Amino acid sequence: MTGERTRERIAPLDGLRALALGGVVVFHLFGISGVLTTGGDSLHERLIWTIFGNTLDIFFILSGFVLFLPILAKAGKMDRLGDFYLKRLSRIQPEYWLCLVVVVLMIGLIPVGFEPAMPTFGYFLLHVFDLQTAARMFSPESQVGFWIDGALWLVPVIVGLYLVFPLLARLFLKLPWLTLLLAAAVTVAWKLAPVHFPGLYESISGHVTTDENLRIIALDQSPAYLFSFTLGLAAARIYFWARNNPDSPWIARGVILAFVIGIPAYFLLSLPYTDAALQTTTGFDGSSRGRGLVFDNMGASTVRTMLILGVILGPLWLQRPFTGRPVKWIADQSYGIYLIHLPIAFYISQLIVPPQNGSLWAFSVWCLLLLSPAAVYAWLSRRFVGRPAIDWTTGWIERRRRKTADSETAIARFGTRT
Repeated sequence: MTGERTRERIAPLDGLRALALGGVVVFHLFGISGVLTTGGDSLHERLIWTIFGNTLDIFFILSGFVLFLPILAKAGKMDRLGDFYLKRLSRIQPEYWLCLVVVVLMIGLIPVGFEPAMPTFGYFLLHVFDLQTAARMFSPESQVGFWIDGALWLVPVIVGLYLVFPLLARLFLKLPWLTLLLAAAVTVAWKLAPVHFPGLYESISGHVTTDENLRIIALDQSPAYLFSFTLGLAAARIYFWARNNPDSPWIARGVILAFVIGIPAYFLLSLPYTDAALQTTTGFDGSSRGRGLVFDNMGASTVRTMLILGVILGPLWLQRPFTGRPVKWIADQSYGIYLIHLPIAFYISQLIVPPQNGSLWAFSVWCLLLLSPAAVYAWLSRRFVGRPAIDWTTGWIERRRRKTADSETAIARFGTRT
């Protein structure tokens, strides 16, 4: 597989990205509009939890995939560590920092009957430096996203995974199976620690809350998702091999097996997740309760990876629902929509009070009222903050590389003359 071929866009990734983050937003809309209810156990609620309850796992798998594939294309050559971190920072942080400022402005400027407290400068800085979820281990009463934007727990998790990626990638290039087993061991150990060592997290927090609550908080940390992230590296390696061997009969067989085995396995492995999530008594910790199941979720992550590979290696008719301009536009805005959708929902519920009776009409009204401003915000955020930050960072790195290359050439010529 040539380097040029590797740099081709993998179009279905757009739709998969849109599903990963957009699925979370749609799931929240089901809850906000009353389609999902606390303590509900109807067939449609079970289906919604099963299909949309953990789509965010796709995001972690795709993140590992898109980071590792270019390294394979360059025969294992990796960017300088500083360059890698700068690129990752430019893609995640600027729009996230903008969202922090916007949320604080919303709290300060929009008067509502149930008014959130203005965050302290110190807690704002914890969010700026992506420490809000880690801080909750020691101070469980603090709230991610200044109480109204709990979705911001995702950013520290993905930043933590980015931090370990260079080491993970180097190890995976040499010992892929061992790396995958180590990642699985970290995830298992992290999730089972509060089960086998009761009181551990409680002592860390100073015994201000229950170990059960702290176990849920611990599930919002990077180690809980290391296995899913590493599965993305494995998927990249399989994809790279497949594109280098396009005539192999194993590709078509693999795609068929991915769906014949993967779809029923996905639903079977999601059932325990759904059962656990429906046990929520607050409506806010259902997903965390579901993700607390260790081996069922690891199996489901493996199946999701199979299905992702089935889509991107499958025939064009299979890829079509995940491609196209509208899908790409949604994928491009999905990060901004994800970041801002909960604060918008909070103020809509306070200022407009749309119906929340679980009807199709209520769901449709909420979709219109929430998604319209969220999409506009996301487009503006990407157009004027996200994209310029990425372009500037990429340009700066390229200019520095050219300058270094020119200097090395000049030194080599000087040495030749002498």
